[in-house]
Amino acid sequence: MDCKREMARVYRDSRQGRIDIQDGTRLVYMLSQIGKLIEVSELEKRIELLEKARDDHN
Repeated sequence: MDCKREMARVYRDSRQGRIDIQDGTRLVYMLSQIGKLIEVSELEKRIELLEKARDDHN
């Protein structure tokens, strides 16, 4: 899932009255938390690859 696109969709739906503003706020918060989890997971993978490359080099 693309969190940024989904956040934008929720924003538009909130602005147009299709989603209650409070519900939209909660949804965007949850999506931002999911985005942070994805980011941290990707960073952990990159760190592991760098550490492995360093260990293989030594």
